[in-house]
Amino acid sequence: MKKFITVFLLIAVSSLLFCGCGSLESGHCKAIAETISDFDSPVLICDNLEQQVRLQFREKLPIGKTSTEYSISVKIRDVTNITEKELKISVPEYDLNSPDPVKFNTEYIKTCKAALNSALGDTSGDFTYETVRFVVTRSDDNSYTAVMNSGDAQRIITTFKSLSDTKYDELLANSVDRRKVILASFKYNMLRDLFGVIDDNYIDAVKITDISPKDGNAFSVSIVYPDPVQLFPILADKYVESFSDDLYEPLVIEGFTGNSDDYADALSQVTDSKTATFVVRPTSDSFSWEQYYSEIDLSNLDSVAYTAFCAVDESTDQHYAAEFASARNQAGEDAQTRINNNNLVQSISQSQGIVFGKSNSSSGQSVTVSTSDSSGSYYVVFSQNGTDKLGVYINGGKSYTVYLPAGTYSISYAFGTKWYGRSTKFGPDGKYVDSSSTLTVQSGYTYSFKL
Repeated sequence: MKKFITVFLLIAVSSLLFCGCGSLESGHCKAIAETISDFDSPVLICDNLEQQVRLQFREKLPIGKTSTEYSISVKIRDVTNITEKELKISVPEYDLNSPDPVKFNTEYIKTCKAALNSALGDTSGDFTYETVRFVVTRSDDNSYTAVMNSGDAQRIITTFKSLSDTKYDELLANSVDRRKVILASFKYNMLRDLFGVIDDNYIDAVKITDISPKDGNAFSVSIVYPDPVQLFPILADKYVESFSDDLYEPLVIEGFTGNSDDYADALSQVTDSKTATFVVRPTSDSFSWEQYYSEIDLSNLDSVAYTAFCAVDESTDQHYAAEFASARNQAGEDAQTRINNNNLVQSISQSQGIVFGKSNSSSGQSVTVSTSDSSGSYYVVFSQNGTDKLGVYINGGKSYTVYLPAGTYSISYAFGTKWYGRSTKFGPDGKYVDSSSTLTVQSGYTYSFKL
C-alpha cells in the first residue's frame, strides 16, 4: 500500500512539473513570435518557431528563472533574385512633354519599396537565413516579453538596406520608363538635331506622342509638330510689318526663325500639323545606362548630358530637316526681298554746289571752303541762331566759294561716300562734326578755311 502511494505521488508531481513547463514554454514562444511580428523592416519569417523554442527550452530548463536567452533561426526573402515582373511595380505617371526626372525617380523608388516590402512576406521564392538572439523576461504578473539582440537587429537592417539599395539601383537602371523620362527631357536637343536651326517657341509647340525602345539602347520617338510650310510665311509677314528702320545696305537674312514674340500669335493661326518618327541613340557603342546614371545630375539634364545621344532621321527619304529648312529659308528670302524693297534707302547723285539756301556775290562776302580728303565728299552747313542758312556739297579734295551776308555763323559738316539727301546726308556710315567755332563775316572782307 505504501509503495502504491509513493508511485502515485511521483506521477502527480511529474504531471504538475510537465504542465508548468508547457505553460512556460508556450509563454516564451508567444513572446518571441510577437517580437518577430513587430520587426517589419525587413519582414522576418520563422516557420518552426515552436520546435526551436521547445528544443532550447528542454536544454535550458529555465524553471524559476526570470530571463532566458534563445537563438532563433529566421529567414528573409532574398531581394537580389526578385524580378521587376514579380514585384508588380506600379510605374508613376509622367508626361513626356513636361518630364520631371527627379520626381519620377523619387516616386519610382517609393513604389519599388512598397512592392518589395509586399514581396518580402511571400513565402515562395528564395530566402537568406539569419540567427537572431532573443532574451525572454518574466514580469511580476507572470507575463513574458522578448527583446531582440540589438546587434543582431542592426546587422539584419544594415544588410537588408544594402541589398535593397542595390536592388533599387538595379530596378532604376533597367527601367524603360525612367529612360523615356530622361530622353523626353532632351526634347530641345533632339529637335535641333532633327530640324536644325529652330526657335524655342516652336519646340514648345511640338508634342512628343511616344517614346519606345528599339534595338540595343536606341529609342524611337514620335512627335506632332506645327506645319512649317504654313507657319513660316505668317512669321515672315509679322517680321516685315515690324521692321521700321531705314536700311543703307541690303538686308541679308540667314537662318530665318522670325521674332520670338510673334510665335504665340503665329502658332494660333496654324491649322495643320504633321507627324514624324525619328530615332535617338547613344553616340558610343560602349554606352551603358548604369554608367550614364552615375555621371549625370537628374536635376540638371543640360546639353552636356545630351552629348551621349543624337537624334537621327532614319526615314527613307530623310525629309524632315529638308522640309523644315526649305519652309524656313523660303520665308526668310521673301521677308528679305520685301524689307529691302520697302526700307532700303537709295543713294542719289549730287553734284558739287549749293544744296539749299542763297549764295549771292552781289549781296554777300566771299567764303571759300577747301577740303582735303578725296576719298569722299563733304556737306557743309552754315547756321545762325540755330537755323540752317546755307548748305553746300563739295567734292573731296576740291574747294568751293559761297557768299554770305555779314553776320556770325556756326559751321558743321558731314563727310561720306554715299549721299542720301539733305535729311539723311551720308547715312549711318558718314562722319559728322558739329563745330563749336564760329565765323564772323564782315562787309569788305573775304574768308577761307579748310576741312
